[in-house]
Amino acid sequence: MGLFGNAPDAVTTMRLESIERKLDTILTSLGIEIPPPAYGPAGTALQPDAVEEIRALARAGKKIEAIKRLRDLTGVGLKDAKELIESGL
Repeated sequence: MGLFGNAPDAVTTMRLESIERKLDTILTSLGIEIPPPAYGPAGTALQPDAVEEIRALARAGKKIEAIKRLRDLTGVGLKDAKELIESGL
């Protein structure tokens, strides 16, 4: 289940991406650097390009590939990876 119900529609997705870009701009202008989130048993951090790659796979309807990629990069279990992908990572 996603943040706003089952699956966000295109307008919601575009708005969230716009908000995320604006927030990134604000943080950059203030000199604030937020570390990437950590996943998996070893607390593996995902770099922004990897997060975007996984999100793009999920948006393209390639949920299984997104889950596999997340698991390859972080070592998280299948259930956790599925929940992360369904939540929008």
